[in-house]
Amino acid sequence: MDPTAIWNRACFLPGEPVADLRLGDLRLATMLLFHGVLCNGGVTHAIECFAAAELDCVVDAYRHFGLGDVATMIERIRHGEESDMPEDVRDSIYNQLVPTDQTLEDAFELALRRDPSSFKDGLE
Repeated sequence: MDPTAIWNRACFLPGEPVADLRLGDLRLATMLLFHGVLCNGGVTHAIECFAAAELDCVVDAYRHFGLGDVATMIERIRHGEESDMPEDVRDSIYNQLVPTDQTLEDAFELALRRDPSSFKDGLE
């Protein structure tokens, strides 16, 4: 099982169809896509770019990888509970919770060790 191959595959989803993806694969791709949009334009921008059903998946993805504080933050913002919070403060909070991409990579690797069967390569 190659964590780098799983991570790299997730970076390219959903562009190419891949057979037999597992829940972990899909959640990793979702989290990385959201994180990429967020890095481009901030938390508010990322939330506005995703439909409600997609944001449900984003929240589930962050929770799956043990980043529940990020999931809660996204939910609170999308439901208007943080409407008075300036965008730069939102971004600062996210950056405290996810200071580098390594934070996401570490969360992924922990999830992979905990449940390798939730990733395609974990069953092969």
